[in-house]
Amino acid sequence: MADDGGEGGENYVEGTRGVAMALASSDVDDDETEKNVSEAMSLIKDDGARAALADGLGIEAVDACASDDGYERILNLLLNALILEVEAVAGAAAAAAGDAADDTVVARPTDSSNGLARAVCRLVVRSTLGAGDSTPAETDMRQESMDLLSETLSGERELGEIAVESLLNAARSPLDENNRGEYGPALVLAHHTRTAAIPSEDLAATRWSSEAEDKSTAFRRDLMDLLGRQVFVLGGNAPPATPAEVGLCAPLISLLTKEEFDGSIARPLKFKLMSAPGSVMDALAAFVDVLTEAGSGNFVELHLGGGTDLAGNVVKVLKSGGDGVVPASKAAASLACASPIKGSQAVTEALAAGLKESSDVNACMGLCLGLEAVARTLLSESEAGRGEQSWVQLADEVALPAIEGLGGADGRNAAGPWYQLAGREASPPSPPSAAAAAVTNVAAAAGAASVPATGRPRSASRDGMSAADAAAKYRAQTSVGGQAPRQATASSLGDRIAANQQKARESFVGSAPDQRAGQTGSPSRAREQLDQLDTRIRNKTLQGDSPAPNGPEDADWERIHGKGRGGGNLSSFAADEDSGREQIVVASGAGTSYGVGPVPGGSLPIKGGDDDFYDNMDGDGHSPDPHEGGYVNRLGGGDSEGSGHPDDVNETERSTFQDESFPVDSGGGSIDANHLAYNDAPESADGLAVAVAVSPDEDEAFIPAAIEFDPDSKPPLYKNRRFRMYSIAAAILLVLVVVAVVVAVVFNTKDQSTKIVEVDQASLRIAAPTPQPTSSRWRMGVREQVEELVGVDKVGPGAPRPTPYTDALDWILDEDPMQLQKDSPFITQRYLLALLYFSADKDGVWRNCPPNFDDHNDAECEATVFDQDGQQYNDTFARLLSGEPECEWYGVSCPGGDNFVREIELMTNNMTGTLPPELALMPVLQRLSFVNNELTGTLHSEFGSMKHLIDIEFHYNLFTGTVPESFYDADNLIRLNLGGNLLTGTISPQIKNLRSLVGLFTFDNTFSGSIPTEVGDLEYLSYTRWSSNLHSGQIPTEIGQLTNLIELYLQWNKLTGPLPSTVGELTYLEDFFINNNELTGPLPTQLYSMESLTFFYCFDNSFLGTISSLIGSLTNLERLIIRRNFFTGTLPSELMELENITMIWAHYNDFSGTVSEDFCDFLTNLTGPLPSTVGELTYLEDFFINNNELTGPLPIQFYSMESLTWFYCFDNSFSGTLSPLVRRLTNLERLIIRRNFFTGTIPKQLMELENITMIWAHYNDFSGTVSEDFCDLYDEPYRLSRFYTDCLPSDLTGPPAVTCVCCTDCCDTVQETCMVNE
Repeated sequence: MADDGGEGGENYVEGTRGVAMALASSDVDDDETEKNVSEAMSLIKDDGARAALADGLGIEAVDACASDDGYERILNLLLNALILEVEAVAGAAAAAAGDAADDTVVARPTDSSNGLARAVCRLVVRSTLGAGDSTPAETDMRQESMDLLSETLSGERELGEIAVESLLNAARSPLDENNRGEYGPALVLAHHTRTAAIPSEDLAATRWSSEAEDKSTAFRRDLMDLLGRQVFVLGGNAPPATPAEVGLCAPLISLLTKEEFDGSIARPLKFKLMSAPGSVMDALAAFVDVLTEAGSGNFVELHLGGGTDLAGNVVKVLKSGGDGVVPASKAAASLACASPIKGSQAVTEALAAGLKESSDVNACMGLCLGLEAVARTLLSESEAGRGEQSWVQLADEVALPAIEGLGGADGRNAAGPWYQLAGREASPPSPPSAAAAAVTNVAAAAGAASVPATGRPRSASRDGMSAADAAAKYRAQTSVGGQAPRQATASSLGDRIAANQQKARESFVGSAPDQRAGQTGSPSRAREQLDQLDTRIRNKTLQGDSPAPNGPEDADWERIHGKGRGGGNLSSFAADEDSGREQIVVASGAGTSYGVGPVPGGSLPIKGGDDDFYDNMDGDGHSPDPHEGGYVNRLGGGDSEGSGHPDDVNETERSTFQDESFPVDSGGGSIDANHLAYNDAPESADGLAVAVAVSPDEDEAFIPAAIEFDPDSKPPLYKNRRFRMYSIAAAILLVLVVVAVVVAVVFNTKDQSTKIVEVDQASLRIAAPTPQPTSSRWRMGVREQVEELVGVDKVGPGAPRPTPYTDALDWILDEDPMQLQKDSPFITQRYLLALLYFSADKDGVWRNCPPNFDDHNDAECEATVFDQDGQQYNDTFARLLSGEPECEWYGVSCPGGDNFVREIELMTNNMTGTLPPELALMPVLQRLSFVNNELTGTLHSEFGSMKHLIDIEFHYNLFTGTVPESFYDADNLIRLNLGGNLLTGTISPQIKNLRSLVGLFTFDNTFSGSIPTEVGDLEYLSYTRWSSNLHSGQIPTEIGQLTNLIELYLQWNKLTGPLPSTVGELTYLEDFFINNNELTGPLPTQLYSMESLTFFYCFDNSFLGTISSLIGSLTNLERLIIRRNFFTGTLPSELMELENITMIWAHYNDFSGTVSEDFCDFLTNLTGPLPSTVGELTYLEDFFINNNELTGPLPIQFYSMESLTWFYCFDNSFSGTLSPLVRRLTNLERLIIRRNFFTGTIPKQLMELENITMIWAHYNDFSGTVSEDFCDLYDEPYRLSRFYTDCLPSDLTGPPAVTCVCCTDCCDTVQETCMVNE
């Protein structure tokens, strides 16, 4: 074996590197290659060479590959090294087992096997996706890997298990930029290797059947769990998978069952959607596409709404704008394609509803893009012969009504394909948007097959735009002012926006331009004046003395046109529409404009002229201020340095002046004055005109179409609108100040009737409630008190605004009806409660008793709360941030009688955002409960310093990060519940400091590491749940010191080793869950001393040995769930002595012998009729009463169970008929009534149940003919899948009891056999 240390070791590593790099090179001849391969195969037989390859050298060689040959050579090197390492590990384990005479020694992967597995996966990723300047390989390296592993490890169970675990370890590596996507091939290769290493015939072997099934189930579960966690990144800060990375997982995704999707995939997806929906859209779309390709697209149907709410999250991202719009549109299209009926309907309805509710331009643009993407996807499916008739109704009744009410370019782009789906013509439809074309991957060929009603084919150049280009274009569209630019001449949405802005401006200025038309003379006089003005415009503006600026650095040019992104709103001035002339527009802005021509909001950038043009506006005319007069174009914007021209300007978008053409740009650009002279423009110019100022000597010739002024003089101040407005405002302000001073002096001279009870917060003496408003406020004193509390940097004069800190300060200073005086002992808690609201109400949707800022008199609300026994009741509270004392607010309690807040409990309240760390400043706060919300961020270390805190309940939120060390210093804590979050890291040994703990809950996170032995020091601990994490190692023996334990949940981890005998000390333990781990060995004898044990779940482990007859001492045992282990022997008859036993699951073990028939005496069944009171269970969905001895007919009230979804009553003795009232069970999906004594005919009303998928009515006494209309139910996908009746001849000789041509299966009641009905 090579020496790994010292100079020799370094030379050895360098030798391995030299050979590996030579193999990776593409410039090697055949002879040299053969030589290098031979040397490499010799080298990797040594542990040191394999360790070097695993420790970075293998990845270095992979990164050096630049050709298919190089990839293949390195792949063979790494896989052979991995197989040799696996063989060495297995050999070492066998030797250790022989030396120790212990057949339980397990061979486990080494760092070398793990590192080699990761290098193989790195190669597959790099060769498939390419990296840097390298292009993807033509050879499928994943398939090459699978072939080599199959060939080498076929039938090699032990070697295969080591290789599989090494690959799984590679898949479990935390995600970072260096290993993106490697988990995909790791999981695929692990699955393939295990399949090859354990032949199917092994499953038939008696001894290995249970083990194989057990391990196979656990392996599959781990595999799919890892797939979901890594693709959607459950825990950690890495972004979700890219579409290419999802593609690497495609072979595994295509194997998913619906149950696996619902459990392993939907859960991490749901968490990611709650925390960062925009980031997951690409991965979601790609994942759904793979499912659809595999024929499993219907898996998403259950998750379109509900808790996962795929459709709702897509809409949320589309409405938010930004980079997530294009991926979200793709996700919408993918969901619609995956489930052609339910998916397309759910997504389209969600998009249409969002469009109807939204007034934001960006949101409308995103939703339109989503609708367009969905429609074009459905069109593509229809053209491929996979269309659905329901899509026509979807277009007519859902999509088009929402889009038609919008109008505009985006509206027409979205409406076009929906009109085509509906078989109607649009008037006029637009070509598909670039982003939508990229989203739906529609190429020019697809565009040719989808021609708008005008006969003009869609632009292939636009359809062919990539998703990246589409996203870039969307960002460019929304980069200025946060709004999407549109051609004003083609956008009714833009017209409405401009009109709304005009109305607002008219109310601000006091009169609109057309309202000033009364100052003008006759129309003919106006036309004459306009002609004269036109001439002067041409002479003065376009041929004036002022030269165009030399560049953007010209100070005058910058002052006129603005500089920087969105460097100024555009202002424009319109001519009188009644004058019969085209509009004349003048614009100032950021060097860009759109909407030229006679359209409100149109503008034209002017080069040339001087600053006086903007400084000498008539006081009765239009101010250059963007907030005064005229039309304002807020749909415009441009680049930071002036103008730019898009690449796709066509000939129809050009205007000609004096035989010289220039592009009229709807997305940016400017027009050089040197190319223009005023003249009658041709039709293509769209009536474009140019306007400048006129001199004051023609003031009498004023017309409402333009503003007249002399660029060399300024109007008197009394004519300046701004001067007049500011003067009036100053006068009003002066009057208000005088009145305020007088009022303050008068009231301060009176006796104040309200006194504040001073409270020493240090001693916490009982104080009066927060006082009612007083006549005097010490405003500056309150501000200083808050500044001292949270810091000047957060609320001081220079602090950023708005923030939750400043919002809370503004509220307590200006809006709080209580109006506290300085030095009040309650300012701290009142301010901090306001801070909590503004920090944790990011979306403004608190469920219970939110503030009513519009009506301070609305101070009361009703909410549902829970008592100490968990029972709900309604009570009345004061609203949050109302004028009532804070102790009366909903969720706030002051049980100490001193009016200081001791408890904050806001459960299931739709809280979003983060918790402010300053909550720790509440002087006597004892309880923080924010259960079942959507709070994010990390756990604040400040909470650990709260000396009075005894209860933290943060479970079921979205907290991330690790548990701060300061939490372990909160020695007064009685309960710490952090379950159901996204926390990571380990549980510190310092947990021993929490000696007051009674409840400790860390379940449903991703904590790892072992359970610290120091947990045994928590002598008062009674309830603890560590389940559904990644804990490993053995259960510590110190667990036996927790003699007060009542609940112990350790299931769904990776715990190993035997169950410690010290568990026998847990004599108060009632619920003991250790299932779904890797525990081994026999159950210790001491287990049978746990006299309080009620529930014992140890299934899905590897326990051995027998169940002792001492089990009879567990007199309180109700459930014994021990399935899927390796228990042997017979089931002890002492189980019959357990009076409370209700459930024994002992299957999938190696038990043998005969179970005593005395057990039959304990098996009792339900008898008698089904009570009529079941009709009161209107919310019941799943009703299972099968395998009993129930009799009589189904009560008529049964058909009132309107929520019933699954009804299983088979294997009973029910009789009577099925009532036609079964039509009322509109949610019924499964009706399983076999093996009863029902009579009569099967009611045809079952056909009216839209959700029915399964009817099992065989082995009954039904007769007659089943309606052939049932056959129609099979034409609708995902409707009726199985329909059983007794339609076989009785005893294969007599006529059938039931005639049914539409049943899928026919059965014989005598022989109880069924056959497919052909």
